[in-house]
Amino acid sequence: MVEGFEFLESLKRELRPDNRESLRIAEMIREKLGLDLRLYGSVAKGTNLRSDYDLDMFYETDGDKHRGFNEILEAVKRSKLEYTLRYSEHPYVRVKYGSIDIDIVPISKHYRSAVDRTPLHYEYIMSRVNDTMRDEIRLLKKFLKTLGLYGADNKVNGFSGYLCELLIIHYGSFLELIRDAKSWRIPVRIDIEGVVQREFSEDLVVVDPTDGTRNVAAAVSRDNLSRFIMYSRGLWNRRVDEYFKISRISRGGEFGILLSHNYDLEDKAYGILRKIGRSWREYLERKRIYIEYLHVFVRDNLAYLGGIPLSSQVNYQELEPGPPVYSMEGLRRGFLREDRFWIPRQYVHDINNLTLEFISKTDMRDFRVERIGYDIEEFREMREVEYWREDLLLRI
Repeated sequence: MVEGFEFLESLKRELRPDNRESLRIAEMIREKLGLDLRLYGSVAKGTNLRSDYDLDMFYETDGDKHRGFNEILEAVKRSKLEYTLRYSEHPYVRVKYGSIDIDIVPISKHYRSAVDRTPLHYEYIMSRVNDTMRDEIRLLKKFLKTLGLYGADNKVNGFSGYLCELLIIHYGSFLELIRDAKSWRIPVRIDIEGVVQREFSEDLVVVDPTDGTRNVAAAVSRDNLSRFIMYSRGLWNRRVDEYFKISRISRGGEFGILLSHNYDLEDKAYGILRKIGRSWREYLERKRIYIEYLHVFVRDNLAYLGGIPLSSQVNYQELEPGPPVYSMEGLRRGFLREDRFWIPRQYVHDINNLTLEFISKTDMRDFRVERIGYDIEEFREMREVEYWREDLLLRI
């Protein structure tokens, strides 16, 4: 063990799961639905955290995933189990059993999509990891979850479970990954098996060992890759368990937009809201109002955009081109430069009025503005976690 990181040993023990109950539930679901369901997710691989016992089960078809989905849905309806319909690359069914979510996903034997390759991913991971490496994978997952970087969906744009497993396979341990990642220069390229078959444009590329045309890290945004580098540097330099325990910091002065929506899928709501949020930030910056970090949250039927402005109001002048000398008439102020007059214009902008302007000019899709203002109470706790994560970026 590297000096100063002894606390990781006790953390490994805390994170080890007992999957016996989850595996029993998986078998019960198979029998209740009467389908040949395969268990391929993190529980099956033994790389899940103690707190995460949700199951990923797959129904393999000869290629017609629409028929496979209908067969799953009919079996679930007959079983009287509580369920919801979900969508990713294609529709699937989520069954609720007690506190455990069971995702039942149709896949094709012809490997037409990334999710169709799940059985190959499972076989690869099971052939490469042992119990020692499972401990290391769980450390990485806990690190990323604490810091808001775990998940390849639109909510996070971060690291998937499969990506975590591949990174540990490549580096051998969590600390070796951190030791290297603290000095990563973007773009980062990793090809474990030397199977790459094309050029990639993403900032982080981890080539899928089962498909040389696929980047497992495609979902990781540049912001989150940069955060991972900084958090790795901070952990390596400071060697404290703070990076594995979510905390909060109270701050004031955040300006935000509270919205409501009727999107059934949180992931879709996040994807659309992030685009609106980026447009809002760009609109403010064109008027010289800047926010530190853009916060995007969705919870139930409410949503939020916000950030702490460096200044809530700006007052400045700009020179604008006026008439050329050959057509200048009646001008009472300005400056002649070469063959044209230039006219000073005074601008006063504040974040409240600019936000109202932005809302009036923007297609907000199916989001409805409830109110705008400072320190909106509904998302205070989520903001305070983000303030802590942002503060941690500077502790290196």
